[in-house]
Order: sequence, then C-alpha cells, then structure tokens
Amino acid sequence: MNDKRAVIFCLTVLLLAGTVVGYAAVPQSTVLTTGAGITTYVGHYMNITLGWYQGATERLDAGGNAVFTTVDTGQGAYELYAMNQDVESTDAVIFASVDTGQGANELYDMDQNVLITSDVNFSSVEADQYFLNAVNKTDIFAFPIETASYTISTDGTNYYAKNGTTGTIDYSGTDSSTVFVQAITTLGVKGWGCINIREGVFELPSGILIPDPGQTFYLKIEGAGIASTELKLADGANCSVIKYNGTSSRLQWLTLRDFMINGNKDNNDLGHGIEVTTSGGGDCIDVRIADIYVLNAPEKGIYSTQAWGWNIDGIVIQGSGGDGADISASHLRVVNSKLETSGEDGLRCTSENAIIANNEILGNGENGIYLTSVVGAKIIGNSILRNAIGNINSYDGIRIMSNCPRTQIIGNQIDGIDGATPTTRDGIYIHGVGNTGIVIVGNTFSNLVTAPIVDAMGGTTIGYNTGFITENTGSEPVYDTNTTVMITHGLAGTPTSITITPSWDGSPFVANSNANNFNVTFTDPTATKAIYWTATYKP
Repeated sequence: MNDKRAVIFCLTVLLLAGTVVGYAAVPQSTVLTTGAGITTYVGHYMNITLGWYQGATERLDAGGNAVFTTVDTGQGAYELYAMNQDVESTDAVIFASVDTGQGANELYDMDQNVLITSDVNFSSVEADQYFLNAVNKTDIFAFPIETASYTISTDGTNYYAKNGTTGTIDYSGTDSSTVFVQAITTLGVKGWGCINIREGVFELPSGILIPDPGQTFYLKIEGAGIASTELKLADGANCSVIKYNGTSSRLQWLTLRDFMINGNKDNNDLGHGIEVTTSGGGDCIDVRIADIYVLNAPEKGIYSTQAWGWNIDGIVIQGSGGDGADISASHLRVVNSKLETSGEDGLRCTSENAIIANNEILGNGENGIYLTSVVGAKIIGNSILRNAIGNINSYDGIRIMSNCPRTQIIGNQIDGIDGATPTTRDGIYIHGVGNTGIVIVGNTFSNLVTAPIVDAMGGTTIGYNTGFITENTGSEPVYDTNTTVMITHGLAGTPTSITITPSWDGSPFVANSNANNFNVTFTDPTATKAIYWTATYKP
C-alpha cells in the first residue's frame, strides 16, 4: 500500500510539473510530433516547449536553438519578424533571391529599410518585350522602358528583325527593305506596333513600303538619333525612302522620329524622302514627324496628297530636288524646323487651319512659302531668307495664291539678299481671288528686288511692319513768303489718305501726291508757321 502511494505521488509530481512548466524530457533519437503534422528530430535529451514550433519544419541544435533549412509560410520575409527569430521589424534583411511577382517594389512594401527614394541596384534586368531606348540608360526610373514590337539592326551586311515579345529573330537577310516590310506587315495584321531601328546605315534597295493592312493601323518608327541611324536609298532605287499608299484603311498615329533619311539624289532621279498618298477609303491622320533629318531627296523631302492632323516639329529638310515639303493636310502644323537649299519651294501647302511658326526657310530655289487653298493659316515668327536662288526677281518670300482667306502673317523676318545681290522679288505677294480677311502685321522686310508687300487684289489689313510703312506723321515748317511746300511722307506707296492741320488759318489743301511725297498749297502765313500732317497707305 505504501509502495502504491509512492508511485502515485511521483506520477502526480511529474504530471503537475508538465502542466505548469510545459516541458517534457525526450530521449535521444526520439521523434516528436507537435500536433500539426510537423515532426521534430531531437539529437539528445533536452527540454522543448511543446507546440511553439508548429507550422514549420525545425531542428533543435545542442543549445536549444531552432535552425531552419527552408521557410515557406506564404508571408514572405515578414515571417522572420513575426516568428521572433531575433529579427526586428527595423532590421535589414538580405536575400539571395526574391521573386514574389511584385518586382522591385516589394522591398518597399515589405518595410525592409528601403525607402521609395532609395537607390535599387540590379545585377541584371530581363526586359522581355521592352527595351531601353538609349545607350547606358540603366536607370529605368529616370528613363522608362518602351515597348518595341520589332527591333531592326544590322551588322553591316545582314539585317535583322528581332521580335520584342519572343526575343527571336523573325526576319533577316541582306535586303533591308524586305526585312522592314516583313516586320511592318506582321504588325499590320494585329493593327499596331513599334519599330525601333538601331544604330547603323540601312541601305534600302526598294525603300520602306508601309502596306495597307485593310484595317486601322497604328504605327511608330523610331531610330537612335539623326547622327546614329541612317535610312539611305540605294543607288538606282528611284523610289521614296518611306512610302504609304492607303486605298482601303486608315493609318493613324503614324510617328516617325530620331533618324536620318538620305535620298541619295546624286544616284537617283526619282523618289521623295517621305511620301503619303491615299485614295478611295484610305487616309492618314494624326501624323507626328519629329527630330528627322531629310537629306538630298531626288524629288520632294516630304510629300502628302491627303491627310489630317499632321504635326512636323524639329526636323531639317535639306537639298531636295523639288520642294522641301509639299503637304496637303487639314490641321497642318510645321514648327521649329529648318527647310533649306531645296530646288523649288521651301514649303508648299494646301490645308485648313495650318500653323507655320518659328521655322528657318532659306536658300531655296523658288518661294520660301507657297500657299494655295489654305483657310485660316497662321504664319508666325519665321525667318524667310535669301530664297529664289538662281531665279532673281521671279519668286517671293511668301506667295499667297487663290482661296486663302483669313491668313495671318505676323512677326516674320523676310530678307531677299544672297551675298550682295537681292534675289527675292517681293516679300509677300498676294495674288488671286478668295483672299479676304488677310492680316499682315509686325513683319520686318529688307533687301527685296521689287517691294515688301504686293496685294494684287486689295482688301488686306497691313500695319506696323518694318521696311513697309503704311502710316506716318510729321510737321513741316512754312515761311512768310511761301504758298506751297513739298512733304516727303516715307510710306511704302502713294498715300491713300492725307490729313493736314496748319498752325494758322491758311486754308491748306493737298495739290498732288505720289509714291514719295505730296504737295500742300496754302495762303501766305505772313510769318514762320508749321503744317502738321498724317498720311496712310493702303495697298
């Protein structure tokens, strides 16, 4: 009986100890199950806290510390803090690799001492269908990556079209025109795409023909810069460098930028730098051409027969055989560009609501700007210099033909001299019917063969131009024995209106006037007096 009591007492003590303290003695090599389907292998006798390591695969070392081979709780790195493994929420955590699907932003979201403004260094970046659009632009936050459907490159002999989605070379060969057309045709099937052209000279045996895909097509073609990417027409190609002939569908948001077009006119008789023609159900709208250098096109630098919403900004057209640009487009905008040394007009356009501003148009063979059937044009702040080269007294700085109502010509500089000899006939020549409501204000004229402004039809509002005075005032002294005086008016032509006011009651009147002066007759003033006058000229 006493022995039974002793056994019961010992078991009770052990039971109480296990309940209060929560420890159990486990022999060496014992397998302990914590109750969550997770096993613990213990290497020697020690005390462990039951249930504390549930939810992970753990091993206890000789010191009673938990050592983890792997941890995957679905909580990311935050579990290290939540499990209280001597990692504070403010501590930095270094990962050999992290892939949560959130990109680099996960470092900030996980609050691992990474601020939004902190620098992040990548050992590598896999851009897949994207590309960095410049050499050494490794900071993708300052230089956002752009989508390239195809990247065209050359090794000097062969040409390659790399698929921006798959990374494969879909098209290649020694004929660059074919490679370009194959890539663009593929994009036309899905209706949109971007062609990125790498550095190099791309010699084109048959130009780049943008095919009509039969559906609305959004296309962007861009290079690595005008000094780095050159599209050169091959000898004897006799075609346009870039051409679209739409007959059934709409080419929209066509963007051309950051490359040189070389028409190679010394070795070609035909072809434009950029040609857009449409007919039937085809059209081309919302076009942007920027940072392009069009050199030596055999015919016109840019040629368009029908379009809408063209924006030409920051381009250079030089040395075209015909016009620098000949564009028929509603809502045309040509700004911040240089059109020089072309054989015919610098800029010729037929448009509605055209804006031609802040350009340099110089050294062309015929007119600087030629407008016909352009409604509501604004020609503002251009330098139109020494045009009509080789055609003295035949062409003008700005020539406005028929049906150009409400044209505003404001703040331009028009100079007609080439070397020591004026070549440009008139600064502005207005000719033909339908030119109502034209305004010419604040321009500067110099060195013209004939006249700053010639308004063949009349009705133009002209004022405050330097070199073409349309209003003037002054005073002229008269003496006691005089009854007539000649006054030089300084106007651009014979005054259309003269107002005179004497300083005495002399009954003055204008006897006659011409392009240089007018005569005033009056009664003897009997003393030195003055005549005050105002003269205006309306061509």
